[in-house]
Amino acid sequence: MKSLKMFGIISVVMISLFLVTVIGFSYAYNPWTGMTGDGTLAVNPFVYTTGLSPLGLNSTLVANYGITSSIDVFAGADFTVVRNFSFNYGFIMPRMDLGGNNIVALQIANTYVSPQYHYFFENDMMALEANAYVNIYYGALGNPDIGGYITGVYKLINNLVYVYLELDPKYTIGTGFSLNVIPGLCLNMGNAGQVCLGISLGGIYNGITPNINAWYWIPFNLKSK
Repeated sequence: MKSLKMFGIISVVMISLFLVTVIGFSYAYNPWTGMTGDGTLAVNPFVYTTGLSPLGLNSTLVANYGITSSIDVFAGADFTVVRNFSFNYGFIMPRMDLGGNNIVALQIANTYVSPQYHYFFENDMMALEANAYVNIYYGALGNPDIGGYITGVYKLINNLVYVYLELDPKYTIGTGFSLNVIPGLCLNMGNAGQVCLGISLGGIYNGITPNINAWYWIPFNLKSK
């Protein structure tokens, strides 16, 4: 029953997002993609479980705006939405493209600061998203996270169906190494947007913990005539 309830909640949220969407584009769950684009505002809502038994469900809303073709800024907030509604974290992240989709970024959150490197490549058959980061926590400066997100995307049916595999290795000083693996599927519906679903397999070395992730990518060209 709990699993059916979880799928029901996710389905209702994703259908609601579909009804208000005008155009969409996104790929894997964690990696940051290429530059937003000059004058483009994108809104990226996520729904994801933090546990299946008992059910834990969070929602993250990320918005980004392209100030120029090579400079954009992201901002986001995360909330717990099952049992007790609560605010979990917020962040802002300016980015700059140094050329060729080699992007440097600084993510500033309420609990940590994170210098990052983002890379994005794409052609008609596949895409690659690769990020590296160091999360430095204000309350534990000596125990940063050093990690990355690496995702390969295969366009099973170009402009319609994409499959991907995401690898999220992380090393925390004082704690050790961890790895999350996320296979997923994206459906591109043209002007109606793009919806994605992933299965997060966390704790590969310490007992796999599965979770479900769903999200939408909604860009708006504010400079269009």
